[in-house]
Amino acid sequence: MRGPGRPRLLTFRSPPVTIELEISVSGGTGHIIGRLLPPQPARIEIHGRRPMVLTADPLGRFSGEHLPTGAFSLRCRLPSLVVATEWITI
Repeated sequence: MRGPGRPRLLTFRSPPVTIELEISVSGGTGHIIGRLLPPQPARIEIHGRRPMVLTADPLGRFSGEHLPTGAFSLRCRLPSLVVATEWITI
C-alpha cells in the first residue's frame, strides 16, 4: 500500500532478470528509478504516450523523469533477450 504522494514500488520477475521500479509523481509528471537483478547494462524502452529510451548502467541502475501520466510499459533489451513488463499507470 502507499499513501498520497508516496512512491509506488513494483517488482517484475522473469527467469533471467528481475526489474525493480520506484514510481513517483511530482508537478504532474512521473519519475521512475529502477534496477535490474542480476545487475547488468541494458537498453530500457518506455512505451506509452511519450516513448523514451533509458540506459541501465553496469550496476543495472536507470532512471527517467518527466513521464506523462497515464499508462506505459517497459521493455528491457538484454544482449540475448527482451523482457517486457505489463502496463503500469502513473
